[in-house]
Amino acid sequence: MEPLVYILAMKRRRMLFAFVSMTIVPLLLFVGMEIGLRLGGYGYPPNYFVKASKGNVYRSNQKFGWRFFSPHLARFPLPLSLPKNKSAGTYRIFVMGGSAARGEPDYSFSFTRILGKMLSDNYPNSEFEIINTAMVAINSHVVYQIAKECAKLKPDLFIVYLGNNEVVGPFGSGTVFRSYSPNLMMIRAGIWANSLRLGQLLNSLIQNVFKKEQNIRGWRGMEMFLENHVPFDDPRLQKVYAHFERNLTDIIKIAGDSGAKVILSTVATNLKDNAPFASLHRQDLSEAQKVDWEKSYKAGTELAADSRFGEAVPKYLQAVQIDGHYADLHFLLARCYMKLNKYKEAQKYYINARDMDVLRFRADSQINKIIREKASVRESEGVYLIDAERCFAESKRIAHEIPGEELFYDHVHMNFIGNYLLAKAAFSRVSSILSEDIRSSNSRETAILSPERCADLLAFTDWDLSKMLARILERVTRPPFTNQINNGQEQKKIMECMKRAKKNLRPSDLDLVEQNYRMALEKNPDDWILHDNFAEFNKERGNYEEAIAHWRIALKRVPDYADMNNNLGVLLAYKGKLDEAINYFSEALRINPFLIEAHTNLGVVLKKIGKKDEANKHFSKAQRLRPSIR
Repeated sequence: MEPLVYILAMKRRRMLFAFVSMTIVPLLLFVGMEIGLRLGGYGYPPNYFVKASKGNVYRSNQKFGWRFFSPHLARFPLPLSLPKNKSAGTYRIFVMGGSAARGEPDYSFSFTRILGKMLSDNYPNSEFEIINTAMVAINSHVVYQIAKECAKLKPDLFIVYLGNNEVVGPFGSGTVFRSYSPNLMMIRAGIWANSLRLGQLLNSLIQNVFKKEQNIRGWRGMEMFLENHVPFDDPRLQKVYAHFERNLTDIIKIAGDSGAKVILSTVATNLKDNAPFASLHRQDLSEAQKVDWEKSYKAGTELAADSRFGEAVPKYLQAVQIDGHYADLHFLLARCYMKLNKYKEAQKYYINARDMDVLRFRADSQINKIIREKASVRESEGVYLIDAERCFAESKRIAHEIPGEELFYDHVHMNFIGNYLLAKAAFSRVSSILSEDIRSSNSRETAILSPERCADLLAFTDWDLSKMLARILERVTRPPFTNQINNGQEQKKIMECMKRAKKNLRPSDLDLVEQNYRMALEKNPDDWILHDNFAEFNKERGNYEEAIAHWRIALKRVPDYADMNNNLGVLLAYKGKLDEAINYFSEALRINPFLIEAHTNLGVVLKKIGKKDEANKHFSKAQRLRPSIR
């Protein structure tokens, strides 16, 4: 018996040794490497919110996007300063989404900002915190991660305006960022892994060896996606829709588990004045069919150019019968129907043109269908709907229920009136779900603020409009906008709008702009965005000391803003305060090591004080980061 007992004991020891070798030892090694990397200062904090080094507040982590983009392409959260402990009686709202929710081309005049003014005016005895967590180029995979963090900060309400970037954002089928994956579990596992320093190290190695992102030297906006065509019948789209639906479901659950309500909004898009970015024929089109299609398409186009729209329509419809996949064809057909006053038909084909656009930068019909279904008849669960798409279509500002340039700057980004309409719809919905305590403590009956009054409170003037139009013009003079069949017309419209705005910027008008800023700041002295904009205004007018003063005030509120640190450094350098300028440029690069302007500016100042070697390093870095030109 003793040999048998000995053999069994040895077997148990070998099994225990194998178990320890295969599980405990690798786990300890993994933990040790993770701790070592953290102690060694490797990597970046993965969270959206980080605790400030001073004060009991949270800041937005400007490196949060590194989990989803290569660092040199990463987009940034809006700077913020959020009290860690929510004050009693404060109603905390988190807004989530992509660039349209953020407020591009200028977040100063986003629907979130306008909504804040409406709520403060109608409920003056209540305190509202509206935190805009939206970022450029992100989709529901990223927003899901943000929502998990927001849920820990005692939210009362989530507002989700999301859907334009589902295909082109990280892990989408048309992305240039984190590669497409059909498996949601693998996507989330990868995102979790990137929250670890070890995962960040591994991802960095993979990026350097394999990823095509490394071939993109700098951010070039929508131009980066030119080759990433995704037809409407691409089977990968079904996975994209499924992921979007699941992420929305989980965001709703996160909100509910935290005790917050959630408002989902459909996504409004520019149908009338934004032609498709790219069109493709159906894959099984034969050469003979293509010849027939081109014959009908060309005939329709020639007739339409001659204003013979009634004759053009049948030719275009013949082309649709042969190949209805070509997005531009639907857009041209819609325009003919508009000229013939057949607006329902026009609306149908404008929608088709958007949905068949193979560069999918706009939320399509299926995205909005999912949003409606997720919010349908769920008010008892704390889930509510804003149908922004329907709201925009029914606006008195547009004709025939077909949104266009009246409400948009480009394909999805709203102008001031568009943002106002969305804010007004959000205000009505938020008001309907506020607690009785809030409603009863604000008994006065007040009309919703007018667009003009909101503009005054945000200091929105033709000076801001001209700046934004300049950004939009720069955008539409580059691909993929230059590939649109109506691009020339849209450029002319923007330039005409810029001319009208600049006519209202005579010296006396600029004095009124300054007065608007002072009145807005008098009402909201803690609004760092107003201080930032007023500093920029003063810089352009040559009032450098006042610009410096306002940027200093703004940076006390949101110190982790790379661009503002850089802007202040420029003026300090101009005033001869070189040491202080170096500090601000260096701080800008600590926050965003890929800020080209800060590298260049720091190089200039270092060269001026005789530190040529250091200066050349920054000049070289700036040159390497500049986007490649194709």
